[in-house]
Parts: sequence; C-alpha cells; structure tokens
Amino acid sequence: MGPRSVVTFAANTDLGKTILSTALCRGASSLLKTPSAVAYIKPIQTGFPTDSDSRFVSSFCPGIRSNTLFTFTDPVSPHLAAVTERRQLADTTVLQAIQAEMKASSEAMRSHRDAFILIETAGGVHSPTASRSLQSSLYKALGLASVLVGDSKLGGISTTLTAYESLRARDFNVPLILLFKNGRYMNEDVIAENVDAEVVVVPEPPKRVDGVTEQQDREQLLEYFRDLDDQMREVVGKLLK
Repeated sequence: MGPRSVVTFAANTDLGKTILSTALCRGASSLLKTPSAVAYIKPIQTGFPTDSDSRFVSSFCPGIRSNTLFTFTDPVSPHLAAVTERRQLADTTVLQAIQAEMKASSEAMRSHRDAFILIETAGGVHSPTASRSLQSSLYKALGLASVLVGDSKLGGISTTLTAYESLRARDFNVPLILLFKNGRYMNEDVIAENVDAEVVVVPEPPKRVDGVTEQQDREQLLEYFRDLDDQMREVVGKLLK
C-alpha cells in the first residue's frame, strides 16, 4: 500500500498553516509509530533562509523526511520574488520537482505498510505561483486530497467557505478543514453547516511574550504540540482510511 498524500491550503495567509502542518506530521509519526514513514514537502519558500517552513517542521518532527524544493530570499509572494530576483520558475518545473520528491519519498518509505506525505502550499488558495498562475491550478495536477486551514477571526466564515468552494470547483477532494479555536466568533459552527467536510477545531498556539528566550519559546511550542498529538493522531487516522 502506497503512502497517502495530501496538500494543505489555507483560506488566507498567516492563518497557521505551517503550525497545523507540523501538528499533522507529528500525528502521523505517532500513528504510524515511526517518523521515517512521514514526509513533508515545501515546494516554494520565500524569505529563505531566514524563513524556512521545512526547517520549522523538522525541528518539531525529528526523523521525518522534510525538504524544500525552490527558494527565494525576498519574503514576498513567489510571483513578486521571481521579479525582484530576476528568476524564472515555470509551473512545469515545480510540478516535476514535486512529483520527483514524492517518488523519492515513496521509495524511502517503501518498507512501511502505511505512510504519509504532506505538501504545504504558500499563502491562500489562489495565491500566485512564481509564473503568476494560480497555485490552486498548479496543485490540481497532482490529483491529491486537500486539507484546508480555515480562518477563525472576524470575517473568517466567508473567506473559509469561499476557499472551500474554490477548491471544490476545481474538483479537489476536501475531507478536512482545520482552524484554531476562537471562543468569541465560533466560526466553526457555521462553516460546518455549509461544507461536506469534517471541521476540526484546534487550540491556538501560545503567543510569544517579550523577553522570552528562543529556547523558552521553543519549549512552549513543543509542549503545545505534545498536547495536540492525540487529537492529530486521530485526525490523520481518518485521512489514511
């Protein structure tokens, strides 16, 4: 049985997609009883090397396969970074690199009965690629199920449902929507009533406090992820069915 692969989208930027991707990878490692059965792929990373989602994920999921395929130093959308850095990156090149990394990951995990590959996109559902096409169109070619990270803030119901319907209009299977808990707005209630997907609410990560060292910040995040492990193990178990 080959690995189950999913691609994570978000209703907008800065909604915690990397935090929740990390939580899913940890849940998969726990469920499959080995991190070597889990792979994380970040196709395009901007703001590198200061920003590195794959470095963040692997730091909290030691032992998994974690790779970034293409990087830009400018911390902006890929289509802008490509202009400022005078680089061309065709969608076909990105797609071929993703498929090659998925194949390499599958080969590395072939001894495992079950395995899990997570591909994390950048920004929102329709954020542009380096070539200015929509990433929703690029990733559609992979034929994978999607996990959508929703927006729990004011206005997030509309943005989440719009993102969900955009993915469904492109024939993505969207079995799962994740969003952080917000006791004031409780967006999950209305979202769940209007989608054919499981909506899972996750506690918010700890906010960084001024004066806290980098090590203390990391320890707080690690404790946060440990508290999520049981919930995420159950979530990934449903994705693997």
